[in-house]
Amino acid sequence: MSKETKKKVYIVIIVILALAVILTIATSGFHHKPGYYVLFGFVGAWILILFSKRLLGPLLQKDENYYGEAEEDSCESKGNGGGH
Repeated sequence: MSKETKKKVYIVIIVILALAVILTIATSGFHHKPGYYVLFGFVGAWILILFSKRLLGPLLQKDENYYGEAEEDSCESKGNGGGH
């Protein structure tokens, strides 16, 4: 992972932690309302999914030809025709 990518990851983590603290302070009186935890969990899960797609997607996904050109039928070319 490059230094620039690490820096971006650290910035995102700091922003998420800051937002969590702010939301905790701002919603401290609402946790007694019916449905608060359901709504908080649902929104939190969606935020987690969207951030992981945006942040981890580019880091984990590789090109289609990352390992080079693949053989079309590697099993048949090696003589392992599936036992038929």
